[in-house]
Amino acid sequence: MSVTTPDLSSNKIGTFALAMSTFILVTALNNVPAAAEFGTKSIFFFGLAGVTMLIPSVLIPGELGPMWRQDSGMYKWVTTALGPRAGFMAIWFQWLIHIIILPSIVAYIAATAAIAFNPDLAQNEFYLFGVIMVVIWVAVGVSMRGVQDSVRFATGGAIVAIVLPATLLIVFAVVFVATGGASQIDFTTGGYIPDFGELSEVSFAGTVFVGFIGLEVTANFMQDIHEPRRTYRRALAIAAIASLIVMVPSALSVAIAVPQSDLGLASGVIEAFRVYGSYFGISWIVPILAAIIAVATIGQGTSFIVGPAMGMLSVSEHHALPTMFTKLNRRGAPSSLLAIEGLIATVIGAIFLLTPSVNAAFSLVLQLVVEMYLVGYLLMYVSVLVLKYKRPDIERPRPIPGGLVGAWIVVGGGSVAALAIILVGFVPPAQIEMGNPILHALILVGGFAVGAAAPFLLKSMRHRYPKPPGPPAEWLAVHAKGNER
Repeated sequence: MSVTTPDLSSNKIGTFALAMSTFILVTALNNVPAAAEFGTKSIFFFGLAGVTMLIPSVLIPGELGPMWRQDSGMYKWVTTALGPRAGFMAIWFQWLIHIIILPSIVAYIAATAAIAFNPDLAQNEFYLFGVIMVVIWVAVGVSMRGVQDSVRFATGGAIVAIVLPATLLIVFAVVFVATGGASQIDFTTGGYIPDFGELSEVSFAGTVFVGFIGLEVTANFMQDIHEPRRTYRRALAIAAIASLIVMVPSALSVAIAVPQSDLGLASGVIEAFRVYGSYFGISWIVPILAAIIAVATIGQGTSFIVGPAMGMLSVSEHHALPTMFTKLNRRGAPSSLLAIEGLIATVIGAIFLLTPSVNAAFSLVLQLVVEMYLVGYLLMYVSVLVLKYKRPDIERPRPIPGGLVGAWIVVGGGSVAALAIILVGFVPPAQIEMGNPILHALILVGGFAVGAAAPFLLKSMRHRYPKPPGPPAEWLAVHAKGNER
């Protein structure tokens, strides 16, 4: 079967389009209620996330990304620096955490939709699990239609799901406070610095960092970016700043409206809209907003299905996956990987049935995502330093400022923060009743252990399968015409 490589020279991605695509990937309002749990202290944690997560996430991929015109991304970076095993683990975690976080996005959809007909269902774990099952498999079905249909659906939905509610939340909160509304947080006497002596108070802070992971994902599109030397890092910086601008005031807007004791992690955004709608005498708008946000967020969730699956196909070039995982259907979608993603997401969704409350399940899913993704980030951090010494011959159009000293400072600061968040995350948060603390830790350790062991198991199985023929090789021929410059 012949393959026609499309001419993309006249259809490159510019700075604004890349920045908005990245912004959509890293900004999710379903994480806002988790940050709102901290009230005014959320400002501190957002600042900490900006320094220890966003700055390294802009500067490190900003250096690594443009080093290769084709076949860039975390798998390429880590494999070149640390070898194929480490590279496969990095891309595996990047793939897996998007599947793990999908049930929390769907729970947000379900809780939001419930406001339109029965608000009590927003805290009903059986209702949420049922919706998780339906929406995940609908998203898998849409993704089976191919990448182009999925991307169009996801991009349009994500913009509506983020920009519209965030803008309304912020405007409502400002007018609410300005006109004498009873704020649930006090900006004059409220504490802005958490008590670091109580690990249970700060362990939940990792969920704030969830909202800023994924900036590096768009490096997979390096061959389609217009002038990546100039565009890529600038787009990452714009996306990071825009995400902070949206997330910080949105979290405060929810905290202003909803008491911490009544705040639902899955339904917090729509609960805030209910408070503001009642105050302004426009309660009729809440069900309409709930329906719009729910439908639009389904589109955003679709990007968590098809995007990671297509990213995993890049490792098939190195024969790291069994053939059954690399099959494409006639529309060019990785059907086997999509089905596996649906199954994993369904199993993760069962956490909502095993924990004492919806808030506990939501918190546990977010914490598991943090633990896994930060391991991938640590591999990326180490890789940028190793490549400084191992491959000084590769041109770096946008190196980390300050040379080797600057790189060590950025990597050192990011690594210390990542390790601290990973370790503290195993302590049950004080803000939420998590049930048995031993069970909480066992679920996290068990989930992490299974996730970490799986790529090594797959690697050990690869010799049983022939090199994947047909569609995966054709896909790679279209999307990666070369490796290094």
